[in-house]
Parts: sequence; C-alpha cells; structure tokens
Amino acid sequence: MISQLRKSTASHSKVPQEVEQVLNFLEATRADSQTTASAMEELARRLDSMKLELESMRFNTSELVARLQHTNSMLSAQHLTEQMEEAARQVAGDMQGLVGAYAAHVNHSMSAEISSCAPLVDIARHSKAAVCDYALDPFVSSSLVFYACS
Repeated sequence: MISQLRKSTASHSKVPQEVEQVLNFLEATRADSQTTASAMEELARRLDSMKLELESMRFNTSELVARLQHTNSMLSAQHLTEQMEEAARQVAGDMQGLVGAYAAHVNHSMSAEISSCAPLVDIARHSKAAVCDYALDPFVSSSLVFYACS
C-alpha cells in the first residue's frame, strides 16, 4: 500500500513535505504494525478457542445441589457441636494419658530417689519440671509455660 502511494506521488512533480513525512513514518512503523497485527490475530484465535470451550461446558446441577446439601449439613450447628465434643473428648483423653504418665514418673522418682537418700528438695524440683514438661507444654503456649515454670 505504501509502495502504491509512493508511485502515485512520484508522478507529481512536487509532493508536499507533510505527505512525504507521513509516507516515511508509515514505512518506519510497518514492521511494528505487522508484529502487532499478528499478535492481535493470535489473541483473537485464542479468545475464539476459549469461547468454544466455555460454550461446551456442562454442569450436572443435581450433583452440585447434592454436594451443597451435604456441605450445609456438615456445617450445621448440631454437626459442628458433635465435632467439637469429639475433639474435646480426644483432648481430655490425651491429657489423661499425660497425667497418668506424669503420675507414673512421680511414683518412680519418689521410690527410686527416696530409696537412694536423695534430698526431698531435688525430688520436688524434678517433679515441677516433669509437670511443666509433660503436662503443660503440649497444651499451653510457650509464653504462659515460661511464666508458670520459671
């Protein structure tokens, strides 16, 4: 197209400078405009492909409704209360196990250390450390444990 404009302006003896500047600008930007045009064509092709994919999507609404109802029942107050109670029972069971382990440790320490004539202050100090290490640390934040055990 630019070459045709050049030929048509060449037949005139005097071409205005503005026309010559426009033709030079068009020739300079030809490569960039071709790159932009091909990128736009690629974008249009991809958008058409996405449109076809979106149009072909189908949703099974009955399955989605069933899943929503199941989710709703899982989040119901009664079910949530049951889950919280189960978690509390599990934590209580874990705590009971830790207290039992501590009691066994204290019984062993008292029988072994008293029989070896260790001072009672050391037994009490070790018992305090055992309470902090085996019972409080797993359930209380480290800052509270530090405060209680220091």
